[in-house]
Amino acid sequence: MIDHDKMNALASQFYFPLIDRQHGKLGVDALRQILGFIQQFYLHVAPETRTSRILVFKHLNDLPTNVLSGAHEAQSVHHMPALSQEPIVMQIFENGRMLLSQSVSVSPEGLAQDGVVYIYQNRIETIHAKNEYTTLPNPLIGYASMFAIPTFDDLKTALHEYKTKQARKCSCLILADVWSDDNRLLFRSAPEKIMRNSLTQFLKHTLRGNVEVRPEQIVNATRPVDIKVTWFMTNRLALIEIKWIGASKGKKGKLTKRFDGRAREGAKQLADYLDANVVQAPVHESRGYLVVLDGRRGGLKTSTKQLNPANGLKYESKEIAYSPEFHKKRNDFEVPFRMFIEPICTL
Repeated sequence: MIDHDKMNALASQFYFPLIDRQHGKLGVDALRQILGFIQQFYLHVAPETRTSRILVFKHLNDLPTNVLSGAHEAQSVHHMPALSQEPIVMQIFENGRMLLSQSVSVSPEGLAQDGVVYIYQNRIETIHAKNEYTTLPNPLIGYASMFAIPTFDDLKTALHEYKTKQARKCSCLILADVWSDDNRLLFRSAPEKIMRNSLTQFLKHTLRGNVEVRPEQIVNATRPVDIKVTWFMTNRLALIEIKWIGASKGKKGKLTKRFDGRAREGAKQLADYLDANVVQAPVHESRGYLVVLDGRRGGLKTSTKQLNPANGLKYESKEIAYSPEFHKKRNDFEVPFRMFIEPICTL
């Protein structure tokens, strides 16, 4: 788990020569306050979801800057307004008060003449003082910022691992029970619960930090989302919806086939869950993840016992076209995860 005190100490030591050379003790004090603020800010805002610049400024003499006149004033980071994806400019003060704007355009070089400026953009963190700046190397692989607890990035990495290490060859013993045959051709009837249990168990063992993974959580009045992930110590939560596509074999041998349309239904369902969740958890930063377990095969019949590679792997690389593309239209919708499960084929 990340030790923020050590990260702050490392950052202070790394930046110290620049800040001390340009601004002396007042600058060093301003830097320390900025680093403490950033740590608190990232408990409320996930840096990995930001597509625009974050700028934090501290004046050496704690004076307000004219460019932020008329900006939103908050007593602390806990009282920030809802943020859009526009660039963020913040000035912080000794008493914890802050000014925040997402409409002004400022020059970090101009602000840095009278204070210290921190910038986060494209996962790069820099500190500016007068006409100098330096970049802080991030020693934490997989962390968007060395000052932020990994949340959504951590979940995304875990889903990629599940896709390649568990789902692809059906290595998970729980997931292996979704099949009605030994060659992984046909799903058993109603395999959703098994899939949910498999992914839930994997995420419980994989996600780092103070995190809770719960299956079947109510977010609207119709039905529960498959998995809800909550990171305590932050305001982040994730909703995961699981869908399967392919064919399942019922108890009487009848085939039920589900293809691309089922995945698109899942995307719409997840978007509705996210909208409903905003009402129930308005202060949380939420993100949706659609997981599609793909068991599509070519040439399947009720009596099929074996498939050659041409039919078994027919859909291996066939992605799903979504309409609408929620992952492009919304800031809270991750690119869907299609996880193709290989059958055992005969040559």
